[in-house]
Amino acid sequence: GNIKTPLPRSEAASSTDIDRQRWILTICKRAPHVRVVEPPVAPPEVTDSRSAMSAQKIVMVTGGSGLVGRAIQEVIEGEKNADEKWIYLSSKDGNLTDAAETAAIFDKYQPTHVIHLAAQVGGLFANMKHKVQFWRNNIMMNDNIFQECHKRGVQKLVSCLSTCIFPDKSTFPIDEKMIHDGPPHASNEGYAYAKRMVDVQNRMYKSQYGMNFTAVIPTNIFGKHDNFHLEDSHVIPGLIHRGLLCKQKGEPFTYVTFAMRRLFCVPFHIQPH
Repeated sequence: GNIKTPLPRSEAASSTDIDRQRWILTICKRAPHVRVVEPPVAPPEVTDSRSAMSAQKIVMVTGGSGLVGRAIQEVIEGEKNADEKWIYLSSKDGNLTDAAETAAIFDKYQPTHVIHLAAQVGGLFANMKHKVQFWRNNIMMNDNIFQECHKRGVQKLVSCLSTCIFPDKSTFPIDEKMIHDGPPHASNEGYAYAKRMVDVQNRMYKSQYGMNFTAVIPTNIFGKHDNFHLEDSHVIPGLIHRGLLCKQKGEPFTYVTFAMRRLFCVPFHIQPH
């Protein structure tokens, strides 16, 4: 009957093994009834450090030193997931409005997932005074992040938007489908239009490249690590600072309300659904 002669199995064949294989192949040519059973090819050794850590998620958080970034860090440190590595960026790590510096950050950390919180933000007076800067800096920052995530095959990008992107004249309740139904309030149009473009970018990268890019739109956020500057802060930290000054000076704390309604939350209330 047919003779089954297995070839030697080894991860690194010696000269003796090679000679033996040549001998067997010679026999097969002279004796057609001899059938050689070849062993399965062993997978190559993994030498690339990124491949070796492919099972680990590397989550990079831009704006990691800010209000929401610090809250995320506090939650993640309490969970202690062994298969995840989290990197929290601040402005000290590089200028995200610069394409080369953004690429260098991605080269350094090699993220598999990105949470994009970094932005030029400010209160009412800052937005009114620096509309062009709010537009340009946020547009450049977002474009660099999107490009690097696409080029490097980042598995998921989650960006953070703002309620100020919604139309100034709108019906209530509002939802994410109404973002582009009209212009935002003129006071912060630079920032608002730049943030609206994130929604457009998400759709375009999904349509053309199949990228898993999305965004969340939390309501007005306040809490620990907020900006309490008297002119550049948002409403609640600004009121807290003014109230503290009144208390220290023994002055009455007066504010005016026109019975308007606004929604606020602390960062820990931002939950995935």
